[in-house]
Amino acid sequence: MSSRPIPADLLPWALSSLRLPQAEPGPGLVIVAGDASNRRYFRLDPGGSSFIVAEAPPETENNEAFLAVRDCLAGLGVRVPEVLAVDLERGYLLLEDLGDRLLLPVLSADNVDHYYEQARDILLHMVAPPD
Repeated sequence: MSSRPIPADLLPWALSSLRLPQAEPGPGLVIVAGDASNRRYFRLDPGGSSFIVAEAPPETENNEAFLAVRDCLAGLGVRVPEVLAVDLERGYLLLEDLGDRLLLPVLSADNVDHYYEQARDILLHMVAPPD
């Protein structure tokens, strides 16, 4: 994970995008596991629902391509986060929070085939979508 500081305007941007007040003390950004890029993800929980705030510096990240892949997968019926707000100039994205439940802890001898069949079906649908 990157040790660079969180941009001072990231949280106000996210709260403003959600039309939430920016009162002190307010909700904070909690870092969540990222991917193999310079993009960072934070969970924002203003109460009731949580959201993912991504910081993806446009100097190093192709955010247009990221969003295009997201749209392509959504078009194929793959469950991807809804994009709630985007600021391409600053590299900020506000996304639906799909949670952080991992598959491995729920696998058992009784359900492993079911889950792997679901994963296989999604992958097959992605590489060979129906006409």
